[in-house]
Amino acid sequence: MPSMKDKLAQAVRNSLNLPRLRVRMRQNKSRRTWLFQLQHRHAGSEWLELNAGAVAIMKKVGLLPPLYLGIFRLAYAALHSEDHATR
Repeated sequence: MPSMKDKLAQAVRNSLNLPRLRVRMRQNKSRRTWLFQLQHRHAGSEWLELNAGAVAIMKKVGLLPPLYLGIFRLAYAALHSEDHATR
């Protein structure tokens, strides 16, 4: 059975339609939130924080909530454009 981190990372990948995207995560237990960082090649995005309600939706549906989907898309686009700018 997949771990919680695996489920959440897969939900991010499914939402962005990027099956090979690397996603780093850590849990902030004191604030009851999860932090996500998207990684592309050798660069990483800023840490994106999701609250417990968003994580519950991700576990149940397997996708990011619409509010956060735009934020993650912008983070990936910025990360991807940085990679192209350095070439």
